[in-house]
Amino acid sequence: PQPGYNATPYGVQFGQGNFAPPPGVPGQQGGFPGQQGYGQQPPHGSGQYGQPQGGFNAQSTNFPQPGQTQPQPTGSGAGQYKPNQPALPSAISQYFLPETLGQTEALQAWEQRSGTSARGAGQARLVYKPVVFGQSNVRYQDKKTSLYTARTYAFRIDDLPSAGLIYWEEYATDPINAREVSGTPLVQGALFEDVPASMQDDKRIKALEKEMVDMLYNTANLTLPFNPHLKIYGNPDEDYSVFQSNVHQSAREQRDGEVDKLTAKYENLLDKMDDKLRRKIRELDAEKKEIGDRKREELFTAGEAALSLLRGRTAYTLSRASRATRMRRQTSEDLKESEEVILEIEQEMAELEQQFEVELNQLNERWAAIANTVEDYLVTPYKKDIHTELFGVTWFPHWYAIINGQPVLMPAR
Repeated sequence: PQPGYNATPYGVQFGQGNFAPPPGVPGQQGGFPGQQGYGQQPPHGSGQYGQPQGGFNAQSTNFPQPGQTQPQPTGSGAGQYKPNQPALPSAISQYFLPETLGQTEALQAWEQRSGTSARGAGQARLVYKPVVFGQSNVRYQDKKTSLYTARTYAFRIDDLPSAGLIYWEEYATDPINAREVSGTPLVQGALFEDVPASMQDDKRIKALEKEMVDMLYNTANLTLPFNPHLKIYGNPDEDYSVFQSNVHQSAREQRDGEVDKLTAKYENLLDKMDDKLRRKIRELDAEKKEIGDRKREELFTAGEAALSLLRGRTAYTLSRASRATRMRRQTSEDLKESEEVILEIEQEMAELEQQFEVELNQLNERWAAIANTVEDYLVTPYKKDIHTELFGVTWFPHWYAIINGQPVLMPAR
């Protein structure tokens, strides 16, 4: 499909550039912000977490099952998580997300990313990590294209700077189901990571919410494919091939209509020339017959003249023989003229057929170019059609465990 068409909520185009996944996601190279004592994670597969000891064995992880009291992990880094939810200004909305990856699935995903066996994993506990998360629904309406659709845009900022510009395209992420969000922790006994000072600034959080709306208003455009000759627009909720099919079908129908008109025009001209050619051929046949008769008459008259000369009827006989010769010559000239006319007609018909082929090819090329013409048609949202579903400090669930003597935080969704 072409850029901007059939856009999905994640990776949608803003302006002309695609969003990149947000940095700072746990599991990437680099330490976790605000986690004192963790240090920097080694590159995946480096073996610094211990030598691989075979595949993952769920029985060796000793993870607590849902509903059980979660044990307190011990070891380096365990003390930086608090059992109580940090206090935030009331003006800042808070959201808690449920885990979608169980402990076993999270550990398996960590093994795949790191290339390290988790056989030595200790007890795990759910930890809530705060991020700034915003999500908006944008509705698009356009009378010209009969468009009515909506898109959801989401942004996740793990490390919010205390000041400065936010390049939103760098923080685009997958939207979440807002109905799954809770205003209170979903798991009892979970631990909490400290909230950075930048996320406790209610004025900055409110300013960022307004900034996100302004950014969507100016950049969250839907790009539709558009054929200006056929006045056909693509539907962003359909595949690009549907637009192509509609354009080619319309172009083919209109081209066929012009082909029929062009064919009828040249058939009429060729029919007239064919009738003229048939008449000339009939005339030629008649002239050939006439010249044959004239030759026989001339021979007969010449013989009769020779006999009449012997009998003394010289004047009459010579006059008749001379007339017969003139008529034969006239008929020969008519025959030659008819043959030339027939050749001219045949040449004109051949040229007419060539001209028809040329115009037919030009017509096909013109419609092929029309069918392949695609322009971008931008649909911009009204500001009143941008609805912010979520914006504030959002607590993302993670599984915290000591693996091979090292603290590891694994995304739980």
